[in-house]
Parts: sequence; C-alpha cells; structure tokens
Amino acid sequence: MHNPLSSDHELRGTPYVLVARGKAYQVLQNAPPYTPLPATFLKDQVEKVASGTSGTVKVKMGDFLAALASQGAQAPLATAVEPLSWQKYSREVLGLEVEQRGELLPERVLYMAGAAFLKGTRLAGWLDARETRGVLWVKGKVQSGIIVAPQPGGGKISFEIIRIEKRRLKPGWRNGKPYYQLELEVEGNLGEKSGFTNPATGPNVKQLEQHLTRMILQEIQLAWNKQRQTRADIFGLGAALAAEKPEIWEKVKERWSEVMPTAHLELKIKVRVRRLSTTIYSPWAKGK
Repeated sequence: MHNPLSSDHELRGTPYVLVARGKAYQVLQNAPPYTPLPATFLKDQVEKVASGTSGTVKVKMGDFLAALASQGAQAPLATAVEPLSWQKYSREVLGLEVEQRGELLPERVLYMAGAAFLKGTRLAGWLDARETRGVLWVKGKVQSGIIVAPQPGGGKISFEIIRIEKRRLKPGWRNGKPYYQLELEVEGNLGEKSGFTNPATGPNVKQLEQHLTRMILQEIQLAWNKQRQTRADIFGLGAALAAEKPEIWEKVKERWSEVMPTAHLELKIKVRVRRLSTTIYSPWAKGK
C-alpha cells in the first residue's frame, strides 16, 4: 500500500504517520466536537505531545517511506494513538476514578503516547513513552519533557529537559561486531519538588545530576532491550554504520537483523542543571 502513497503526484510527504491501537475508525470518530477536521486535531496533538514530552515520535510520510526503503538500515517508526474509554483513561493514565463524563465530551479519549515500529513492511511491536524517549535520546531528537527523580534528603523533584546541548554517535567495528559510542550532554531546569532539603547546594546538585544521568541511561537501556528482542533497528544503527563505514555495511547489510543484536553501545552522558528553583523547600511538605 505504501507504493501509491509514494508515487501519487497529488500526495505530499509532509503528513504525519500514526498507527492506531485497536480500531482506526474510532480515532477519527472521537476527535473533539470543537475541531473542524479530525486530521487537523491529530496533527496538532502529534506536535504538542512530541515537542512537549518527547513521549512519542513525530514522523512525516516522506521520512517513513525513506525508512521503509532503507532495507533494514532503520525501522520505520510512527506515532501510537489509542482510543480509550473515559473510565480506562482516568484510571490507567490519570490515576483517578471518574463516574461519568461531560455531555460535550466524546465517548473516548485519544491517548497519544509511545510509538509503533515496523520490521520490513509489517508491524513488529510497540514502544511505551519511556522506551520512545530512549530512542529519541540516541537519535538526538528529545525536545523537552519532565523527569521525576528522588531528591537528596527525601522527597521528589522534577527536572525539565531544555535541550540536548551536544550529541555525537560514532559507529565502529570491533572483534567482528558493531559498536557505537554515544556522547550526550543534556541541559535543563529544576521544577517542582517536595521535601525540606535545599537542592541548590553544590553536593545536592551534583548528586541530582548523577541520578538524572542514571534515569536517562535506564530509558535508553529499555529501548535497547526492545530492539534486541524484536531485531528491528529502531535506533537506525544500520543507517549510521552505512554513513560512517560504508565498506563494512556492504558486507553485513544482507544479514543485519542477525548482526545488529550483537551491537554494543558505549554511553557517555552528562546532565547539567542550569537553573534552580526560586524556593529552597516545599511549604506543603511534612517535615520534622
């Protein structure tokens, strides 16, 4: 089916690609009544969720078709959207119990999080929001988002991702296996917090930066494990190897699905807290 989408002169390569969990017609039926076109609403939601949380991907048709044509060098990704009942959305996403919905609201909520990925031309699996952000860390496409971490001395604190200051992925070949060196520098601000510990002191800031680094590592590792399990190149490792080491890629591209799971990833991640909160503790937290 993707051939007409790529060859028809009337179609552009700019629309976003979405894959529905469940029945696709429910996605179009349950767009809010105030929006004139469901497609316009979905486009706006993809851009807001992808740029605001980095919990899903933003993939245009042209890029999706290019990934399909890459012969396994990178698995095509698409935004995952699921029409959920109000009860399920409130309970599983918001953690609330809602007895009834408002009259002006649709029967279902369009929950947009995570991503679908293909292997060849078939759906191979799903990524949740954390796994998706793990992929985006490696690709250098994380735009924003919140990471909640334990605060030194008790309580929790939120870290707002501002930008990726530096990203460098260097592929190589060692002992008959591919390896990748990822250098990542992330910058952000402190946001909400609970507890009476002052996070602005030098030791606390350093400890927090170390913990945030570990949480980013966890997100990357979650996605890396999914890639190994499914043997679908969701990180685009083959494309990176083809760009940097074309002579090696030519030798392994026919059996990349077997070679790729043996790849080793070396990570060097640095998190820098740029701005601290204007208050040193939460006045609502219970303390001694």
